[in-house]
Amino acid sequence: MKSLYRIAPNTRTTKRHVIFTEGVQKKLEEIIWENVNEKKIDSRWKITGAAQESYSDSNIEEMDYIPAFTSIPLFSQNFVTQCALEMSADVDFIPCTIISRTKKNHQYYIARTRRFLSLINHDETDLKEKENLLSPVIFNKIQDDFFLARDTIQKTMLIASEELKKMCDRKKINILFFEVKYEKNSDANS
Repeated sequence: MKSLYRIAPNTRTTKRHVIFTEGVQKKLEEIIWENVNEKKIDSRWKITGAAQESYSDSNIEEMDYIPAFTSIPLFSQNFVTQCALEMSADVDFIPCTIISRTKKNHQYYIARTRRFLSLINHDETDLKEKENLLSPVIFNKIQDDFFLARDTIQKTMLIASEELKKMCDRKKINILFFEVKYEKNSDANS
């Protein structure tokens, strides 16, 4: 049985997101969640987000992962340099600039996964209108090989695989991994 993980930045700060303007946020959500294989990214589009005030420049430079609101994952230049080639079949990396509270620019990349799997057991997890999680999430057992995947219905749910965790451990990538729980009595799903 393969383990699944949620990822988190390796920081103690509580306000730990990158914020995009509303127009940029909506466009990113469309590109990342809907028809990901059909949407082309205009290379002239310069994506910029602001790090919340609790992030210092040194935090941003040391971390390899920072989340943006609505589960938009941002990875460092270090992560992309070391991992992007191995992940290229599943993930597109879109350049993004993060501006810190000191107005310094930091190069990061938005990860757009092309893998949507039935990660959540929707019969056992209490969902409100298929969007808001009201109870602890019960996950299906996944046998597919992947690095990052989103749930087919709850698209804000981003999960990392055991393969990604092992690669990050091997390459000393600065990301925290938290193993998720499977449902108790389920056959493997894919």
